[in-house]
Amino acid sequence: MISLKSIFILLGVIIFLHLLASLNLWYYRFAWFDMLMHFLGGFWSALIFAYLNLKFNQADCKKLWFLGILTISFVSLVGVLWEFSEYLWGIGAYFGNNQYFTGLAQNGLRDTLGDLLFDLMGGLTFFAFWTVLKLKRNFLK
Repeated sequence: MISLKSIFILLGVIIFLHLLASLNLWYYRFAWFDMLMHFLGGFWSALIFAYLNLKFNQADCKKLWFLGILTISFVSLVGVLWEFSEYLWGIGAYFGNNQYFTGLAQNGLRDTLGDLLFDLMGGLTFFAFWTVLKLKRNFLK
């Protein structure tokens, strides 16, 4: 389930949806589409964290609550870095006349906090699925 292949497949889906949305102005027409994309981004970030944890964590984390905190922390870090990049793209739009970058400008604190909320919801959803699969696998042993 958690593999490089699954990471790249989900990334491909996210990029494909972003391209469709950009070409068809879905971010402007449908307020919910940005929320969906941040949810998927949070889910994808948590997937990356799970992959890295499984690949490089020699001592498997036995405390589920601690693994949850680490997962959400990683998703939060990625989300905050993304919001900083959107902010910087928006500032760059004022120095150039590039319409693409103008569309990435932040729309205020409400937009930023909403984006981070949906990043976290995506990460929590992935963690819930991951936890259920881990518990089911341990139960069936």
